Amino acid sequence: VGPVQCGQYLFPSGKNDGYAIAATYKDYSRENEPLGTAMESCPAGKHQVLSFIRWQHNLKFQVLKQKKEQIHQATVNHWLSGFVGLLENCFTLCYLYQRSLYNFEMIMCILSIGLYS
Repeated sequence: VGPVQCGQYLFPSGKNDGYAIAATYKDYSRENEPLGTAMESCPAGKHQVLSFIRWQHNLKFQVLKQKKEQIHQATVNHWLSGFVGLLENCFTLCYLYQRSLYNFEMIMCILSIGLYS
């Protein structure tokens, strides 16, 4: 579905209608991979366009997708490790409080130092 400029990436339309749309990686926010690269231009509307299918741009798309997943996983792991560490500290302090090794004011002081460091 046009308009299509020569060299633009072709992505599935997402409507299961057998058509592709021309877009850039920045313009196309879905997780679909590009189908190919347009080798000719055409005006707006539905047209047949000569294209390279699964050309080298697919490698760039895979690398970008992999980097995005790695950043997401690193962010999740960092958040979880901090949360687990905080839980461990809370359970330790609750255990110590239960055993009457620390009084309540001392535990609150330790917690406030841990939260602001």
